[in-house]
Amino acid sequence: MRKSIGLFSFVLFIGFVVFAFFGNPLKYYTLKKEFETYLEAKYNQPFRVEKVTFDPMHRTYHSNATPANNPQLRFYIGQNNITKEIDDAYELEKDRLKERLDQQ
Repeated sequence: MRKSIGLFSFVLFIGFVVFAFFGNPLKYYTLKKEFETYLEAKYNQPFRVEKVTFDPMHRTYHSNATPANNPQLRFYIGQNNITKEIDDAYELEKDRLKERLDQQ
């Protein structure tokens, strides 16, 4: 009995560490799809979202994405640190890329 309580406590501790520092493992997959849906609805074109990462300090998830037809244009997408709503930098990076190409 004592051994099983110790094992249960250890498993509980490991679970806490995983959730505290790496976030909810299921969120990585659900948010990747949510990010894609958000971008496709907002900009009316297909996007590819890269690997989602977790920020333990703010407890938010972030990634980078590219339009399917322009893989050269890579931009940030993720949750706002305060509101947890999805934000992206597509327009900003699109303008920066256009400026760089115009300068060449």
